[in-house]
Amino acid sequence: MMREEDRKIAFQFTFDHEGGTNFLVHDRGGLTKFGICQRQYPKVDIAALTLEQAEAIYIRDYWDRCCCGELPLPLAIVVYDSAVNCGQQAAAVWLQKAINKVAGESLEVDGVIGPITLAKVEIQNPYDIASKIVSCRLQRYISLIKRDSTQRTFVLGWMQRASDLLDYI
Repeated sequence: MMREEDRKIAFQFTFDHEGGTNFLVHDRGGLTKFGICQRQYPKVDIAALTLEQAEAIYIRDYWDRCCCGELPLPLAIVVYDSAVNCGQQAAAVWLQKAINKVAGESLEVDGVIGPITLAKVEIQNPYDIASKIVSCRLQRYISLIKRDSTQRTFVLGWMQRASDLLDYI
C-alpha cells in the first residue's frame, strides 16, 4: 500500500494544475474549483468548496477508484491526474492499453483496474506505461478539438500539462 507522503506527491501535481476557481465560457464543466466541476458534482456547492473537501472527493472518486495506491508512484501520478483531467474510465482504459503496448500483452481493455491489471503493471517499467498513457491523453485532446473547435482555447494548457506531467514523474 502506498504511503500518505506518496499520495501527497501525486496530489500536488494535480492541484497545481487545477488552480483555484474558474467559470470559463467554453468549459463544459461549468463553475470549477480545485478541479471539481459543477457538471460532475451538481449537489456540491462549488463556490464554497474547501481544499479539504476537494481532496476528499479526489481520494474517493479518483485515487481510490483507479487503485492508484496500488500502483508504483510514477504511474500512480499519471493515472490519477489522467482520471481527474479526462475521467476515471478513460484513465483505466489508457492504463490497460498502455500495458498492452509496452508488454505486447492482450490484456482485456474493460476500463476496470483490478487484480489482473495490477499484476501486469508489476512486471513492467512504470515509466514506459506512464508515457503511453500521456500519449493517449494527447490523442484525446486532438480528437476533442476536431469534434468541437470551441475546445481549441484549452489546447495549449492541456499540452503544457501533459509535458509537465512527464517532467514531474
